[in-house]
This record gives sequence, C-alpha cells and structure tokens, in this order.
Amino acid sequence: MTEQLTADKLVGDALVEQAMKDTGIRDFDNDTWREGFDVFVNDFNAGIARGSTQRAASRAGPPTRSTICAAV
Repeated sequence: MTEQLTADKLVGDALVEQAMKDTGIRDFDNDTWREGFDVFVNDFNAGIARGSTQRAASRAGPPTRSTICAAV
C-alpha cells in the first residue's frame, strides 16, 4: 500500500507573521513583493483543491521557515 502525501493550505498573512517572528524583521520597507506572494499562495492553494500538489509536495516536502523567509 502506498502512503499518499497531502499538503496543507497556505495562509499568506500567517506565513508573513511567522517570517517576521523568526527573523525579527517587522518592516519590509515596501510591499512590492506582496502581489507576487499572494499569487503564489493562491496558486498553491488552488493546486491543493485540484489535488495537483501531491507530486510536488512529495519531492519538496512542506514549506520551511527558511524557504518562506527567502521568498519574502
């Protein structure tokens, strides 16, 4: 029997809060990154709804704080 991996839905504001907490950065100076970040989160979550993130999740594993901080 094969174990099936599933991904959790991402919550953009929660990811940003966690990144701020982990890094100590409270001000990103501007929000030019936010539109692209929101597109990523929405597309990722849409993939979860379609079930198409299972292969990517099995290869990459769950997002980590370091990869989220790097993306922000």
